[in-house]
Amino acid sequence: MNLFTPRTLLLSAMVCLNLSATALAAGRVALVVGNADYQIKEGKLKNAADDAKAVASTLHKLGYQVTLLTDIQTAQAFEQAADQFIAQLPGKDMAVFFYSGHGMQAEDGLNYLIPTQENIDSAYQIKHKALGVQYLIDGMKQQRASLNLLILDACRDNPYPKASKSGADKGLSRIDPPNDMVIAYATAPNQTADDGKGQHSPYAQALLDNLESSAHLPVTQFFNQVGLNVLNNTQDQQSPRVEYSPLHQEYCFLACNTAALLPPVASAAMPATSTPATSHATPSATKDDDKPWFDEFLEELSATETITAKSKPVASPTTKDDNKPWFDEFLEEPSSTETITAKSKLVSSPTTNAYGITMIRVTGGCFQMGSPSNEVGRYDNERQHEVCVDNFKLGETEVTQGQWRAATRLISKIAATIAQWNSSVGRTYKLS
Repeated sequence: MNLFTPRTLLLSAMVCLNLSATALAAGRVALVVGNADYQIKEGKLKNAADDAKAVASTLHKLGYQVTLLTDIQTAQAFEQAADQFIAQLPGKDMAVFFYSGHGMQAEDGLNYLIPTQENIDSAYQIKHKALGVQYLIDGMKQQRASLNLLILDACRDNPYPKASKSGADKGLSRIDPPNDMVIAYATAPNQTADDGKGQHSPYAQALLDNLESSAHLPVTQFFNQVGLNVLNNTQDQQSPRVEYSPLHQEYCFLACNTAALLPPVASAAMPATSTPATSHATPSATKDDDKPWFDEFLEELSATETITAKSKPVASPTTKDDNKPWFDEFLEEPSSTETITAKSKLVSSPTTNAYGITMIRVTGGCFQMGSPSNEVGRYDNERQHEVCVDNFKLGETEVTQGQWRAATRLISKIAATIAQWNSSVGRTYKLS
């Protein structure tokens, strides 16, 4: 039996996607910029460079391939750094651009990030001596990482000339992002963000705190929490914003918590090591180091969650095909335990999978998100749009500690199998 085929490897990678920081690291890149040492005295910033260094360090710990730049002096150098970053993006899962420093909108109504040593004496010079945010957006859109993320802590009270035609005298203007892009601002459009009197700006501090504690949340929820933290820490004086277009899937900075979405698993199909399994050991009540690891996995889950042996019969070894890759059996067995009608509009009765998790199938549908333009107190980023959700399964209760521990053991084994296969062939398979 040839265990390590590209097909079975791809299937196993799909199961553990977003659950292993190690497996995702190669697919996530970041460019972090902190501009603080501006040549005009009024423009110097206390925290911007330190903010960037701290964000870069935290992203690196999360497994990102990070480029850190501080005090970029000229527009040309800024553009070159952007081009090098954009060139890395094809095939990547997530691309993060973080900027801390001066930024402003110019007479064309577009936003610009200001280098530290350019001589800007008049408003018309801004678009020629600074990096346009739209330049970044256009490049990231063309190169298409699965998710492009711009984080702009760039709305300091700007000492540079203001453009009378822009209609605003401070802050950044609102941007409509293209598909699969999220733009996070330190404050509302046409408002300023505080550089901060502590070690970091209020926005950078909230970002760092949440990267430490909430990196598993989807990015839209993550930045909502960052915004709430900033509001609280500034006594509602600074109100961050997030703009995003339709996203094709859920993205998290580290590992989205999807344990409850794992498929049911056949207990006799997994190998004990990276070599093909030729026997199907029956779990015993005592620990056996020679026992296939997945049998131990199910034993631990059963002991914790009180799953009886009759809840899901294990197929006899005589019915198994030892010439079939174990992961094919892993995926095929669940389909034999429950009947799913693809076009059904009904909510099926609860079913209990091999993890002991009772799942309820919920019918999808569409709804209008956002508020109408005439609603009192409406923010300018609350445009209405239709959101559609496919049919999905929902756990009847919260995932328990025992179920989570058992599932993470499975993911660790799968990730190790993938790494071992990649090492044996001297290449890396990537999901498109």
